[in-house]
Amino acid sequence: ITTPALAIQYCKTEFKALANHGIQEEFWLVTLDTKNQPINKHQITVGTLRNSLIHPRETFRPAIADAANCIIVLHQHPSKDPTPSDQDISVTERLEQAGEIIGIPLIDHVVLGGEKAISIAEWRSGNR
Repeated sequence: ITTPALAIQYCKTEFKALANHGIQEEFWLVTLDTKNQPINKHQITVGTLRNSLIHPRETFRPAIADAANCIIVLHQHPSKDPTPSDQDISVTERLEQAGEIIGIPLIDHVVLGGEKAISIAEWRSGNR
């Protein structure tokens, strides 16, 4: 998983049921090895209809246990609109900072909404 398009493809495939039928926000972590192949998937939090509380401590704990080289995080919007919120962007930035310190970079944050998905990495680079 080396590009936003591949991150989206992976998340849409592996989390299709969540994207289409999840009624509460769920935040997930995908740990990746040195060849950017998935090691494992971890559910980090289950939130409410509109929010999910995310902290770097809970996010990086399974990444450290998996000896991950890097990570992707994702969550779904029950509204089926994957447009990132200000909170989504803020969480992404906080996780990027933590990953830089820990040495396990966050390579993308994918937001799922029904059949659609948005890569925040791509979103921020202006390829909306």
